[in-house]
Amino acid sequence: MESLYSWFGGRKTFLALALFILGTLLFLLSEKADFGGWSNLAQWIFGIYAAGNVGEHISDGIKKTEPQQ
Repeated sequence: MESLYSWFGGRKTFLALALFILGTLLFLLSEKADFGGWSNLAQWIFGIYAAGNVGEHISDGIKKTEPQQ
């Protein structure tokens, strides 16, 4: 499974793309979706992805700046 994640650029990217595709398919198949609802879903998926990346990079930066004992 790790090779699949690395092919997409990482675990978070893979899951964000999978959620986007699944959400889009559910909106299309339910026939209850309009563009506003779909775009709101896409914004939430991207926001969760971006927040996860920012959190990871901040925690990596904090780990690197801590003094070594």
